[in-house]
Amino acid sequence: MRFRCVMAAAFGLARCVAGGQACTECHGGQDKNAPVVSVTPASTHAGLECDECHTGVKQPCHKGMRVAQCKTCHSDQATALNGATHAEKLKKCLAKDGEVKPMAVCMSCHGTDVHNLRKVKDAAGPASRGNVSTMCLKCHEKEQHIAVGRYTSSVHGLAMANGKTKAAECADCHGSHAIDHSQRLSSKVFRTNIPQTCGHCHPEEKKQYEASTHWASASKGYHEPPVCTDCHGEHSIRSSQDVTSPTFAGNVTKTCAACHASEKITAKFMLQADRVKSFRDSFHGLSGELGDLRAANCASCHGNHMILPSSDSRSSVYPANLGHTCGNCHPGADTRFSNARIHTTTERPSHWTVAAVRVIYIWLIILTIGGMLIHNLLDILYKATRGLPYHRQPGLAPRFSVNERIQHALLALSFILLAVSGFALKFPDSVFAWPFQQFSAGPEVRRWIHRGCAGVFVLLAAYHLLYLLASARGRAQRKALWPSLQDVRDVKSVLLRYLRRSNAELQLPAFAYTEKAEYWALVWGGTVMTVTGLVLLFVNLSLSNLPLWAVDLARTIHYWEAVLAALAILVWHGYWVVLDPEHYPLNLTWLIGDPRPPTNSVAAAAPAAQQPAAEKANQGGGAPATE
Repeated sequence: MRFRCVMAAAFGLARCVAGGQACTECHGGQDKNAPVVSVTPASTHAGLECDECHTGVKQPCHKGMRVAQCKTCHSDQATALNGATHAEKLKKCLAKDGEVKPMAVCMSCHGTDVHNLRKVKDAAGPASRGNVSTMCLKCHEKEQHIAVGRYTSSVHGLAMANGKTKAAECADCHGSHAIDHSQRLSSKVFRTNIPQTCGHCHPEEKKQYEASTHWASASKGYHEPPVCTDCHGEHSIRSSQDVTSPTFAGNVTKTCAACHASEKITAKFMLQADRVKSFRDSFHGLSGELGDLRAANCASCHGNHMILPSSDSRSSVYPANLGHTCGNCHPGADTRFSNARIHTTTERPSHWTVAAVRVIYIWLIILTIGGMLIHNLLDILYKATRGLPYHRQPGLAPRFSVNERIQHALLALSFILLAVSGFALKFPDSVFAWPFQQFSAGPEVRRWIHRGCAGVFVLLAAYHLLYLLASARGRAQRKALWPSLQDVRDVKSVLLRYLRRSNAELQLPAFAYTEKAEYWALVWGGTVMTVTGLVLLFVNLSLSNLPLWAVDLARTIHYWEAVLAALAILVWHGYWVVLDPEHYPLNLTWLIGDPRPPTNSVAAAAPAAQQPAAEKANQGGGAPATE
């Protein structure tokens, strides 16, 4: 072999006349001073002669031979690599294990066995599809934003792991040789280049996005408008069906809110500042917050990629297009949305009646609940200092029959569950919503509890009406509960005694003004809640026959009536059955049919023969309101 090399050098031949065959006489293991070189048939360089890479072979070989340079044949790739910011990182990565050689940057990705480099299309090659990401992560695995788990668990990484080699890998997004930092204009992942990069695999989405208002601003160099990675993520891109994805139906509102709830961004681009808040306060927003995936989110109305302002006739929220957009979820309601106000707030209600009803209810609650608190405070102060202020006339015995106790139990249970499940929707971050957030089916369970209890409430009301009309005891109870002018006089007399302006003996009916007020308030409130609840339950039918603001009005009344009812039960009913000194700690009428005989009065301790006739008739009673 050495003889042939000497002869080639003597005659000035550029190549070793024997080529690779001659080289293997020494580098095949026969010469212990020569490094062993083995080129397998699988190598991409298997068809080349040794001196095509190792040029300038002269005698003796190892002294005249030049170090192989990849750029000799791969000049375009070398130029791209050396001009990119990634070259320096490659050198640093390889330098961890040894000296950086001229061809080290190529070896970092294509393999360290330079004589057996594999073709890119060879599945066994480190730079082949399916292996590129693994190869890249050897250097980048410790970088927080592209840690191994982020890409491998992404929709792209999972697809690649399942053999779908067309899924995106590192080189598809960052390039193979001209890999630049994301802040460099030439980088494939530079902000304004990202849609083009993603568009190689997602051409239809790219076309839609580039027609959107987001791209109209982003293409001008603004950093605030989102590009693909702002909504989908960078390395941990997940399927829209994945609950951890920012584009999952339950997360879309949070994703959009990152920009549209920002005062800085909304002010800079002159956007409506209340868009996110108004949506979150809507029925759709509240349902979504609780986890109901059927409720519309931002993308349901505005679209995914081709998002346009409402002033653009192509927009899905253009006034003339609202009917079609809303009709996707509410069939038959298309004609009701053309001129409707969608993002409504307290300051911008859908109709003046909605604002008026809200104000009326707020004042009604303040005056009603405030009056109840004052009345109860006067009652407890008087009883604490003067004893029982009045007597009861005889009534039906027992006060509650078994039938009535069952009705009361069903009413109490349905009312409590209606309040909890209803406020859980209105206040998704409150304790009311906590039970429904502990399992995936929570929103569905909440919805059916609310509807089921509403059904029980309505059926119970129908039965109670029949009971009052058809049974003898029911008619007697109805007569006892019917309001009269005497109730007004009783209110005046009781208040005078509370204020110590009168000591006249009182003879209140078996059902006093306190019970009557609560009973008829329940009848009124139950009717209002039933009517408005039906409007909301059959919302598609309602939207087909009513203007949108009428449905919003029903929702407003339903909510505020629920607040009034819940507060009244706590303040009024709660006082008379729990805190009233005559029955503390609990009035047992709901359980045994009659209130517990009073033990805290002087009259109760006196012999029966010495008690007034009216008080004898009141054995077992004595409070102005007990049920």
